Amino acid sequence: MSKQLPITFDGENLPPQETVDLYATTFENELSPLNEETLKSQIQAVKGLLYNRDYLNAFDDQINRAAYVSRWSPSRSLCYTTLFTHLKPVYELLSQGSSHVLCVGGGAGGELVSLANIFTMANVSDNAFDGTMKVDLIDIANWDDIIQRLVTSINTKWLYQADRSQRFMVNFQNKDALMMNDIELLGDLDLITILFTANELFTEQRAPTLQFLQRLSKHCKPGCKLLIVESAGSYSHITMPSGKKFPIQFLLDTVLVGTSSSQKSKKQDREGDWDLLEQDDSTWYRGDTKVMYSLKLENMRFFYRLYQHK
Repeated sequence: MSKQLPITFDGENLPPQETVDLYATTFENELSPLNEETLKSQIQAVKGLLYNRDYLNAFDDQINRAAYVSRWSPSRSLCYTTLFTHLKPVYELLSQGSSHVLCVGGGAGGELVSLANIFTMANVSDNAFDGTMKVDLIDIANWDDIIQRLVTSINTKWLYQADRSQRFMVNFQNKDALMMNDIELLGDLDLITILFTANELFTEQRAPTLQFLQRLSKHCKPGCKLLIVESAGSYSHITMPSGKKFPIQFLLDTVLVGTSSSQKSKKQDREGDWDLLEQDDSTWYRGDTKVMYSLKLENMRFFYRLYQHK
């Protein structure tokens, strides 16, 4: 049976409506009733490209990117905020001191808004801290315009005190994460997120993806967390060269954690560079039906793996 995440955590993150309102303000032009039919058409065009896994063309211009974010990123942010808070090692890392986070494939803003949500609450709670949060977002599509709009709204609506906005630092890199080889950056990270991106990477570029994970294993510091989230079910099964299909989480566990005698003979045992802290193969996020937004807010079923570098 699938587990279900709580809708909210009192005192640990902002109410879901505030997250949705941030998007409504940021993209008020796109969401205006005057542009309703135009936005619907743009969303359908993007949806068709994504269905055909034509990711580059789906996000090749500003109009498509804004349509995607207006439609899907609010739901993602609600889900991510809940998951980040639910996972105690992640929440403590983000809320109790300075942190450096890398979001792979994070250009659409879902991760950014979730991190800003938790950072904001950590600064207004009874145990408010004066730490910093540095967020690096890397994506092969150029989401810089979207990120700048969201950062402006975050600073205006949530981090309106100058001190807070200066301690929440965002950097967007428009490049292929699989080609990333910034040893200094990797060695400074406290958390890496790969959210609803791993399946795409393994499907399109399996060898470079494995090499990327190996670079993380080589250069990340001890204690660095790696959170991978992907759709649950057969969608996240990958076909090996032999023709056999495996759940992607099986491959991730094998590459990162290693193999054990329960999987293979003892002669083939291999200890990986990461420990598996928390996992679930089928978790539901079902949003609060009282939250109001002009477009549909999605529920999501996914699996997650939280690893920690040794």
